[in-house]
Amino acid sequence: MRVKDFEQAIDALGGVTIDGMNLRGGHVRMCLAHTKSELLKFDSFGRAFAVGLGHCPVSGEDHEVYDEDEYGLRMPEYDLQFG
Repeated sequence: MRVKDFEQAIDALGGVTIDGMNLRGGHVRMCLAHTKSELLKFDSFGRAFAVGLGHCPVSGEDHEVYDEDEYGLRMPEYDLQFG
């Protein structure tokens, strides 16, 4: 998906802030974002995963470290809806 599509879909979630994106050829491969209580990673299909980084520099809170797979703990309630 293109950056514009990701930004619009994340804005539609409400309360989610984009921290960074990995791009390839103008398409998003991975997006890091956060809410007040969750650290999130989105894959190129818009599927959401909660990731733990220990101490979050944005909120100043401590979070668990998830180690379910390379992406993190699956969070379908944050999946992006495109279109």
